[in-house]
Amino acid sequence: MGSDQRGSTLEAVVCRLKLRLPSARILAVSATICNPDDISAWLGAPKALTFDSSYRPVPLRLEVVGFEQRTNDFIFDRNLERELRPLILANWNYRPTLVFCATRKGAKDSAMRLWKDWIHETTKCALLLISHCCAALLTYL
Repeated sequence: MGSDQRGSTLEAVVCRLKLRLPSARILAVSATICNPDDISAWLGAPKALTFDSSYRPVPLRLEVVGFEQRTNDFIFDRNLERELRPLILANWNYRPTLVFCATRKGAKDSAMRLWKDWIHETTKCALLLISHCCAALLTYL
């Protein structure tokens, strides 16, 4: 579950739900669970339905890139954030791209960094486009 506290909290919620509403139907979905059969048995499901990458109707391209850590964890994370946009631009090929982050804060920080980079880049492109349009207009006049 990512941390001991989240796992136990979810377990407590599901236990209360099963006690108060024994006929409730529970749909549990996870992209990265390591023990689906154990969890389905605990939930009282007859069998866990699992899918691997061979099931995909559209091929999945997996890209793993490593970086050497030369500093402490905090600085390393910040440096990785700077590498994210160039990596996405080099590999996305105009298709949806999924980036896994280790923590919720890491996901939020990465998203904010990408958003700020995007705003900065689109602002530069918009200003360049405006200057080209003005130049073309002046040439026309």
